[in-house]
Amino acid sequence: MRILVTGATGNVGRHLVTQLQEAGHEVRALTRNPKNAGFASGVEAVIGDLSNISTLEGAFRDVDAIHLITFGGGGYNDLTNGAEIVALAERKGVRRSTVLGGWSQKSSDVMSSSVGLGSPG
Repeated sequence: MRILVTGATGNVGRHLVTQLQEAGHEVRALTRNPKNAGFASGVEAVIGDLSNISTLEGAFRDVDAIHLITFGGGGYNDLTNGAEIVALAERKGVRRSTVLGGWSQKSSDVMSSSVGLGSPG
C-alpha cells in the first residue's frame, strides 16, 4: 500500500513515516523542504504545503491512503481548506485516511467529517 503522510517532518509524522516503512508500506512524505527532510532510503519525499492546495496535486497521485493533519504552513495555523484537500484526495482515488487534529476543535471537526470519520469524541 502506498501511503501519503502529511506533516511528515513533525513530531508525530516522522515516527509514522518510519513505522509505515518498517511495516513494508511504500511511503510518500509531504514536506515543504524535501532536501532537508532526512528520511531513510526508500521514502519518497515530495514538496507541498497543505495550506496551498495548488502544491498538492502530484503528492496525492497514486496513493491508497493518507494521513492528514489539520494544521499547516510555517505557523502551524489551522487549515481553512480541509474540504478542498479531502475533495482532491477523493478525485485521486484515495480510499483510506487518518486525521491528526491540532488544538482547534473547528479544524478537526471539518477535516474529520469531510473524510467520513464523524465528529471526534
